[in-house]
Amino acid sequence: HDLCQRTITKNKLDARVELVLEDLRHFDGHHKYDLVTGSPPYFAPEDGVASPHDQRAFCRLEFRGGLDDYCECASRALCDGGTFAFVMAAQDSRCESAPAKHGFGIVRRVDVVFKAGRKPHICVCVCARLGDPRLASPVTETLVLRDGEGKRTRAYRVWQERSRLPSMVPAEDVEAALDDLVRAQDRAALVDAVAAAEALGMRADPGSE
Repeated sequence: HDLCQRTITKNKLDARVELVLEDLRHFDGHHKYDLVTGSPPYFAPEDGVASPHDQRAFCRLEFRGGLDDYCECASRALCDGGTFAFVMAAQDSRCESAPAKHGFGIVRRVDVVFKAGRKPHICVCVCARLGDPRLASPVTETLVLRDGEGKRTRAYRVWQERSRLPSMVPAEDVEAALDDLVRAQDRAALVDAVAAAEALGMRADPGSE
C-alpha cells in the first residue's frame, strides 16, 4: 500500500487516484466502475512452496482468495457495459468457469507463449457481463513473445510499442513504422523512418529488431 501510494505521488496522480486499502473479498464497488482489472494468485497453497517474503507468498498462492474471489468482486464493482480483465495461468480451467459463475463471458482471450514451441504460460481474459453485445463476436488469439532463438517476435514488439501509445493508434500503423525502420537502406530513409515512428509516439530503435 505504501509503495503504491508513493508511485501515485511520484507520477503526480494524487488528484486523480483514490487508493483504497481493503480485502477485495469484502469490497463492494456498488457497480460504479467502468473497468476492473486484476492478476490473481495462480496456485492453491497446497500446489506451491510459499516464499518467506509475505508479499511474494500472497501474490503467488491463494492464501487470501483466488480467481473466483476476483470475479465475485468484479461482479459487485463493475457497471453495466463495463469491462473486467484479468491475467491467469493459461492452463487453469477456471479461466473459463470462474467468470461464467459470476455472470461474465469472455470477449477476448490472449494466450501468451513465452518462447516458440512451448505451451501458453499465462493468458489475458477480457470479460463483459452476460448479455453484453461484445460477446456476440468473441476473439481468441495467441501472442508468442520470443522465437526459437530467443529473439523478440514482431508481434511482441508491436504489442510493446502499442502498450505505450494511445489506444487510437492502430496496430497496423505501428507495424508499418517498424517495417520502415528495418528496411531503411540509407541515412535519408532512416531519418524519414525515425521521424514517422516518433510522430506516432514510438521509440525509434531499429537495432532492437
